[in-house]
Amino acid sequence: MSPLSKRLPREFKSNLGKWLGIIMLLVLTISQVAGYLMASSSMKLILNAVDEDYIVEDGRFTANFELKEKVISDVEALGVTLFKNYSYDVPLSVNGSDASMTARVYKNRTQVDLAAYFEGSVPTEANEIALDRVFCVNHGINTGDSVEIDGMPFVVSGIMSLADYQAMFEKNTDFVFNAQTFTVAQVSDEGFATLKGNSCSYTYSFIINDRTLDDAARIDFEQDMLDVLKDSGVTLSDFIDRDANFAIGYAKEDVEHDTIMWMVLLYLMITILAFVFVVLSSATIEEESAVIGTLLASGYRKSELVIHYLTLPLVSGIIGAVIGNALGYAFCIEMMAGLYYNSYSLPPYVTTWDWSVFAQSTILPIAILLAVTLGGLLRRLRCTPLQFLRHEISRRSRKGGRQLPDALSFSTRFRLRVFGRNISHFATLFVGILFASLLLLFGFCLMPTIENYASSLAESLVSEHTYILKAPVEIEGTPEEREMYAAALKLSDTVDLSDIDEDEVESKLSSLIEGRIESDVRNQVEHLFNENALRGIIENQVGSLFDAEALGKVITQKVTVDLSDAKIAELIASGFDVSKLASGDIASLSADDKAVLIEHGVLSPRYVSLEEYGLGSIDILNASAANLGDVDASTLNWNLLLADGIMSSSVVDLTYYGLGTFDLAKTTDLDDYFNTVDVSGLQWQRLVDAGILTSTWIDLSRYGLGSVNLESFDENSISIDDIDFDAFDFSEIDFNDVGLGSVELGDMTKNEFFKLMQQASKIDKDANPVNTYENSPEVIEQAEKYVVTSLEFDRGSGNGYESVSLYGIQPDSRYYTDLELSSDTIAAGYGLMLKFDLKVGDTIRLFDRYANKNYDMVIGSVWGSDGTMNVYMPFDAVNDLVGNDADYFSGYLSNEAIDLDARYVANDLTPGEMDKIGAQMEDSMGDMMMLIVAIAVVIYIVLMYLLTKTIIERSARSISYMKVFGYRDGEINRLYLLSISEAVVLSLIVAVPIVIALITLLVKAIFIQYNGNFVISLPFDRLAIEIALGIVCFAVVAFFHSRRIKNVPLALALKIQE
Repeated sequence: MSPLSKRLPREFKSNLGKWLGIIMLLVLTISQVAGYLMASSSMKLILNAVDEDYIVEDGRFTANFELKEKVISDVEALGVTLFKNYSYDVPLSVNGSDASMTARVYKNRTQVDLAAYFEGSVPTEANEIALDRVFCVNHGINTGDSVEIDGMPFVVSGIMSLADYQAMFEKNTDFVFNAQTFTVAQVSDEGFATLKGNSCSYTYSFIINDRTLDDAARIDFEQDMLDVLKDSGVTLSDFIDRDANFAIGYAKEDVEHDTIMWMVLLYLMITILAFVFVVLSSATIEEESAVIGTLLASGYRKSELVIHYLTLPLVSGIIGAVIGNALGYAFCIEMMAGLYYNSYSLPPYVTTWDWSVFAQSTILPIAILLAVTLGGLLRRLRCTPLQFLRHEISRRSRKGGRQLPDALSFSTRFRLRVFGRNISHFATLFVGILFASLLLLFGFCLMPTIENYASSLAESLVSEHTYILKAPVEIEGTPEEREMYAAALKLSDTVDLSDIDEDEVESKLSSLIEGRIESDVRNQVEHLFNENALRGIIENQVGSLFDAEALGKVITQKVTVDLSDAKIAELIASGFDVSKLASGDIASLSADDKAVLIEHGVLSPRYVSLEEYGLGSIDILNASAANLGDVDASTLNWNLLLADGIMSSSVVDLTYYGLGTFDLAKTTDLDDYFNTVDVSGLQWQRLVDAGILTSTWIDLSRYGLGSVNLESFDENSISIDDIDFDAFDFSEIDFNDVGLGSVELGDMTKNEFFKLMQQASKIDKDANPVNTYENSPEVIEQAEKYVVTSLEFDRGSGNGYESVSLYGIQPDSRYYTDLELSSDTIAAGYGLMLKFDLKVGDTIRLFDRYANKNYDMVIGSVWGSDGTMNVYMPFDAVNDLVGNDADYFSGYLSNEAIDLDARYVANDLTPGEMDKIGAQMEDSMGDMMMLIVAIAVVIYIVLMYLLTKTIIERSARSISYMKVFGYRDGEINRLYLLSISEAVVLSLIVAVPIVIALITLLVKAIFIQYNGNFVISLPFDRLAIEIALGIVCFAVVAFFHSRRIKNVPLALALKIQE
């Protein structure tokens, strides 16, 4: 072993504090930073692999009812695959707790958004369930435990996480996730069937066949899906693209943002390490000056000395790296990953080695240590051996100190001499305290900065409520309009009308009801109809239709005339004028003559049968057309009567009564005839006067029309809109008759259904919907519409895009009282101006990723606080710019709570909701901030110890002299440590404004990729704590230095020093 190698153990032991300090700094840097970055890198790989490993959806939508197969095939024809992802939101009870908890229960997934199991197995029995891991951790649930779902006991068979619920957002519009009272779960098909009494969410996840589509193309594709669903009559309650799904993307975004902070922290610590290495290497060379000079004079080459003096830094670096990596991989990686796994439901964690992290956290600090030490050695080794022996390697003047005033006490002058002789070391100490304070205040300022950000968000709200709507809805409307929209919403919620053509249904229903009215009118008129009176009128006209001559001929043909001589003689004897028989026309004889002839047997028979004509038997004494008027017309054989000419016609003219003509040859049933008459053409009063009708009033109250006078009633003018659906009984209507064959009403009656249909049919489809809840005129009057669209601003330097909302504000807004609006320029939020160093007159480009459009806008004015990241234009100008309808709006500004239908409300922004954002960030980053503060305190102590140690060591000979002169250890401590204490306190105070300026830059670098403007906030109490901690840390260091001063030997003063 060479003599130089034998010095290494002694050097290490004699400067144990220095080398242990270096090792500790390296251990802290490598274990914590490497632990986090390695965990972060591994989690990023896990999250990036989730898409393929667990087949994460491209989006989802929720319909009010299960989609028909045809609708599914129509949507999939666009180039997308739909997956049923139905769920029930049911009450959950853990360990008999009364706390209100909700479980969103799905069937076991096998195709999309798959589950990752940590413990146990997939539920296979009807009473088995798998719960989310984070929820189980929060509530101490293990596999085999029992929980109550919807009041039924289930055994926990597995603990898992779902790929589409990495963060427990119950609703995508929530500001914060909740893994305390909300969870997701999986059950078997049989278990899912036991929950059917609950309301089912018919959610469909989809994967687009072409997953390379850019944002704009994907949004266009999803719009095509919406169009197909709308055309199919499907009502949606939700539609979410995966990029907008917080439950999927929030965790990954949080990891990426925090990685930036730790990268800043890494380079800050590397800078501190580099500074410490520079200081310590310089101090080592100065301390070893005489030894180096002796070794050079003894013939050692400079390369040998370089290797010698690099050995301990290299060994210390390797020891620090080994211990740091060992601690990092053994404890810190799991601890850092746990910071996220305690909040997020990520797949099982597996550490993946990342060479870039190892290079940054381990190789780089060691390389800096060696490079700085090597640089110092090479620079100083340019000096001659004599300069080393005389300690002339520094540029410090060897002249005597300046004359100090005699009025100063000895102790004061001595401390000033100590300060003067070590001015460069005190300057180094100041820089070291600056770095340490920077790290400590960085940890202290993050939480107040986040709190200030949340507070600025609340301040940026100009009203107590900022309602964001899913679709425009008018809060001002009539009671009738509210009823119409309430009916439409109830229908969409309870009845699946996706297969129904509403226009066809309305047309068929209208025709059916109008037919019912017409039939009802006829039926009631028929009951008012006096058939006998009408028949009498008809039969009176029948007599006029007989042809007397033709009838006489028929009768003559049927009568036997005996004009034998005997009969003639008998007639003459009776006094009958036989000359009347000369014509041979018996029918023309009078009844008396015929009676004589019949009496004497000249004519026979007296009764002639006309049954073939339907006239029965006719007494030839009265056989004339005039005497046939009382014949029952319904029994007549009109065909034979007309053929033999007995009747001139079979048509009776009833036009006088509005009854038209009545063809007795076709029908003699007056009821049948009446059913063919156009009721609207009846002469009602004439019918009443003739006794054919008993009244002109009928009852149509079953249609809501009350009693109707037929004289003024026009059934053709009645439409379905005139019908009172409350009065009409729809129970007997066959759905097949009105195009509703496939509709299932469930518990709803037909009467309820058609009443809702009728109310909903009155809606003006071109107008905005009307809110179903009534609000007071005062609430309506103070509410103000606004329009907003989401745009993006390029942050530059590859830092992504800032989300910027473009608001359209009403002229003379009561909420934006001092906002200067112009159609040609924008009013930019003060926070946006501050974050990106913008000024009035600048032109900024805002990008609409969904429309793939750029908007170049000139900043005309500034508005708001340091948290305002929006830009503003007039209401109409925004709608015109982005192509909205003129009456489109996005929500309401209101100082009063508006009673809005929840279906239309995406969110209600209140100052309290903004506070939740801060609370969420505090919860997410709080443990990390405490860790950074703890690291900073340790580094503070180590830095202060190492830097002040160089001052004590440089003054070791002087301290030895003072001991020789009789000074006690306490007096020496006051002289030296008090000087250092004063320098430390002064450095702590002077460093504050510099540190604040540096932290401002650091915070800006850390939060540049966060949406929003994070302005540094350092409350006075945090500054006071930082200074107090610095003093406490130095007190700890001073304790060790007092021991070192006590151990300075008297013999050091007797050693010869040229």
